[in-house]
Amino acid sequence: EQAMDTLLTDFIGFYEGAAEASTPSDTQVSVVQFDGGQPRIADPNILGVRILTAMGAQRPPAQLLEDGEPVDPPDYSPIASDELSGDVIFAIKPPGPGGEAEMRSVFESERWEELSPMKNRRVFVVEPSVWQGRGIVAARTAVVDIAANINRYSADG
Repeated sequence: EQAMDTLLTDFIGFYEGAAEASTPSDTQVSVVQFDGGQPRIADPNILGVRILTAMGAQRPPAQLLEDGEPVDPPDYSPIASDELSGDVIFAIKPPGPGGEAEMRSVFESERWEELSPMKNRRVFVVEPSVWQGRGIVAARTAVVDIAANINRYSADG
C-alpha cells in the first residue's frame, strides 16, 4: 500500500510539473484514431484525451464531444474548417502490421496535406498502447508526449 501511495504521489508531482511547464491551454489539440483506413476524432474517454482535458488543452470546435456526442462550441469559438484542424495533431497509430502503411496513405491524401499541422510538421504519431492504455506507466508516457510536443509547438512559441 505504501509503494502505491509513493507511486501515485510521484506521478501527481510529475503531472503537475509537466502541466505547469507546458502550455496546453494555449493550443488547440486534435487527437485522431484510424478506423478502417479513415481518421476519426478520438474517443473522449481514452487515456490520452482524458489527460489532455485534465491539463486544460483546448480542442478544435468540431472535436468537442460529451459522452461521444458532438457538443456545440461556445459562441466565441472560431468555426473550424475541418474537424481534424487544430494547432497540433496527435495521431494514434493504427494497430496491426498494416497500420503504419494505412496511416502514411492517409497522411499523403489531399485533405491531410492541406491541414495546417501537416504543413507545419506538427503531427505526432503516438502509440495506441499508451494513449488508449491504462495504468500509471501509460499515463506518465502520455504526459511526456503532451508536454514535449505541445511545449515545443505551442501557439505562443
